[in-house]
Amino acid sequence: MPTYEKLKRNIDFTRVYQRGYHRSGRWLVLHAFQRKGNEKDTLPRVGFAVAKKIRSSVERNRMKRLLREVFRLSGINLRPGYDIIVTARWQDSEPDQHALSQELYYLLRKMGLTEEK
Repeated sequence: MPTYEKLKRNIDFTRVYQRGYHRSGRWLVLHAFQRKGNEKDTLPRVGFAVAKKIRSSVERNRMKRLLREVFRLSGINLRPGYDIIVTARWQDSEPDQHALSQELYYLLRKMGLTEEK
């Protein structure tokens, strides 16, 4: 059973960026928006983005794949009813999977988006 759904539509991304809140780390920026009404108790939706400062589309797509894999392997239980965007920041060096995983977990906990088991 999936623990989250994909955030796909441009209007949903725009809503999260404009009305949501965010936290930044060295490698990642997380944006979150709590949905209201009937969507409040549904699965969280997660979208992935990469900064355009990473010029090559090959590198951007590779980073998105890495982010999705880190998120999938983390096994983090997210609170229902949220839209979350995970954005990779541009750096001179590429982060390893472990560093991304630790930062993702730290930012999600700091934002109060995790459910404790």
